[in-house]
Amino acid sequence: MDRFFTVRTLARSFLEFVIWGAAHGFVIMLERLFLLKFYARVWKIIPLIITLIVVVVTGVFFNTESLAHAGNVFALMFGSSHSAFVLPGREFLVVFVAAICFSFFAVFKWGRAIQKVVFEEPSKFTTRLALSFVALILFVTSLSFVTAAGVHPFIYFRF
Repeated sequence: MDRFFTVRTLARSFLEFVIWGAAHGFVIMLERLFLLKFYARVWKIIPLIITLIVVVVTGVFFNTESLAHAGNVFALMFGSSHSAFVLPGREFLVVFVAAICFSFFAVFKWGRAIQKVVFEEPSKFTTRLALSFVALILFVTSLSFVTAAGVHPFIYFRF
């Protein structure tokens, strides 16, 4: 019985991976056909927003347990669900704002300056030590959130 359940779960996950990969392949095809030309003519943040939307929408297939569940998630995402609207909590908003800042900071001139200091210019020992300390704090904070939530965010834990 357990073996049948595992085979069925793997087959279902395989279908979701195929849909996820096909969607990404379709977007790559569109980029090669005409989107790259469009991206060259518009403000830099527009292609980033388009990419973010594609990754979030296709990520639904990657992270849901079934196609029916993916349909429910899409209904919630695009407002066609009959569920009551729930405002996100403070913890979500803090993490969301931090994610946006980390994701898009290199679009702006000040972000590129920080990126240049961190990754390109030879740094002093004190700068490397400070950056290592910041990285350690971010790692410990992330680890504490994952551990405290009891969530296993990796797809391999679903099998």
